Amino acid sequence: MAMTGCLRLWAVPVATVQQIPGAPPELAARLRQVAADHAPVRAGRPRALIDKLGPLLRRPSYAPVIDPAALSLPDADAIVAGRFIPPERLDAAWRLFEFWLDDLSAARLSRPASAAEVEQADFDLARAGVPSPGDLRHLWQRGFALPLRPPPGLAIGYLEAARVQAAAAVWQDRLDGFDLGGSAGLVQAVLGFLARWPEWTAAAPGFPLDLVARWGPQPADG
Repeated sequence: MAMTGCLRLWAVPVATVQQIPGAPPELAARLRQVAADHAPVRAGRPRALIDKLGPLLRRPSYAPVIDPAALSLPDADAIVAGRFIPPERLDAAWRLFEFWLDDLSAARLSRPASAAEVEQADFDLARAGVPSPGDLRHLWQRGFALPLRPPPGLAIGYLEAARVQAAAAVWQDRLDGFDLGGSAGLVQAVLGFLARWPEWTAAAPGFPLDLVARWGPQPADG
């Protein structure tokens, strides 16, 4: 069975993304607010008589139970402080990280893309004459030097602004009039996103927009 995957792209300065672990105060406050919007604090219930039995219980019955897949404010604090995230929290931590990318970006694209679809798209791009360093996978091949490592199955990387526009130019030139067949929807969606870089860059002077790309499992929150 083909893996259900998702390709997500963001137009965002990589320098800002790299500041997230150990974020300066203003950015840290913004990130914590976004985290609070998506992982609201769950209040515990008032203490009951059984809670006063103390050592007979392993944990107070009113203490919140954190689902390993659920977003949490302690994860946000740990990431922003640059602290270690345990393996069982990586999936939730990266979902939170993607919400931050949504908030920080000038534009974003999210599209279902299975492993087979990505492979077919790169095959068709090669048929069209796009060199392998400019295929779909190259969008996320340059990884981040972040203390938050991706969980298994998630690939995330980036392209600098100049390389984004160069890739868009090559794709536009080689795909003009070319029949991509079944991969046309995916490839044209990505090309349409890349082609708007000059527009988004003009709207954000002084902030060069790089491309952050991730491919992997479909996020639980869409």
